[in-house]
Amino acid sequence: MYRLIDFHIHCGIQHNKSYTVDAVSRAILSSPVKKAVISSLSSIVSPDYGENDLLELSTWQELVLTYWVNPYLKEWQQRIDCIKDRIKLVGVKLHPTANIYEPTKDFLKPVFQYCRENKLFITYHTDTFRSTPAKLTELLLDYPDVDVVLLHMDDHVNSIFLAKRLPNVYLETSWIERKWANLAPVRLALDSVDNSKIFFGSDFPYGFNIDNVSEESVSMRTYEDIIHFYTELLPRETADNLLYWNARRFLERYGITFED
Repeated sequence: MYRLIDFHIHCGIQHNKSYTVDAVSRAILSSPVKKAVISSLSSIVSPDYGENDLLELSTWQELVLTYWVNPYLKEWQQRIDCIKDRIKLVGVKLHPTANIYEPTKDFLKPVFQYCRENKLFITYHTDTFRSTPAKLTELLLDYPDVDVVLLHMDDHVNSIFLAKRLPNVYLETSWIERKWANLAPVRLALDSVDNSKIFFGSDFPYGFNIDNVSEESVSMRTYEDIIHFYTELLPRETADNLLYWNARRFLERYGITFED
């Protein structure tokens, strides 16, 4: 079976749906995914809900845990300190659009400083509105030892430029195969960026049918569909690296182990 690492999945509550830890973990464990970088959408509702999800998720070694940080919460550092003593935590998730904040240098500097001191990477939601990656430029330069993965690599020109110029910036591909029939942004990134810095992600469970929780007016997809799409459009070695090896080498640097 083809091996995958999905660098962007969720469980939790959002959009009037509940993607339970049990349902998400069962779906991932029965798929070609060998490791998945996960955060809890429930954190948007309540940090307690999100932390409870992480504690449940820590049962499965296939799931790589990241903590969803809302910098508005004054106690966010203390909360991470408490939970990372109980689970293996390798990164944090930032989503300015969902948490409704402007990602200014001063506002996010404490998060970058915390990640530097605790050797955590950052996954950062990108879009062309509040979460454009261009707003991170000063922080990325000031913290060259903090790795940042730009989720969706949206606002593609800025995402690709930052990943090309800065060694601590990486790209993640979720939703590109749904928006671009020819994977155009990925192809541009492959032509511009060190190819080892591009990771596959799906934004699971969006667009997947798990436990009959589906989305109206959205065609469902499977990991097998995605594998076929990438391997048909890209050279096999390139597809293998994007779908598995690039993320594996990155995660191994953060102490994540793999069974060959």
